[in-house]
Amino acid sequence: MKPITQEWGNKAESDTTIQLLNHWFNRAHRKVTPDGEEFEFRYYFCQREAVETLIYLKEVRRVECLSQIIAEFGGANAELQALGISADAAGRLGRAKRDDDRAPASLQF
Repeated sequence: MKPITQEWGNKAESDTTIQLLNHWFNRAHRKVTPDGEEFEFRYYFCQREAVETLIYLKEVRRVECLSQIIAEFGGANAELQALGISADAAGRLGRAKRDDDRAPASLQF
């Protein structure tokens, strides 16, 4: 996803998005520890990239739901991967289901 958003160049389409990006990433965020020490809070680079990626998907690509992301970027087994199931495991589950269908009626629940 990163190369696509780099081409985008962080050109947000809405004034609100520009204001939020400036607030989050272009100003100091002074915080105080429980011990009373001041420090400057900074977002991790990956947090910024995640926010920028969401903005890109919403405002540039006009993605409205997770299923659109899965369909476009997910690959052949996207639905299974989104559930955390590998294609190999799905094949084993399918075989197990077929084996259950062949079990004697006395063993079925």
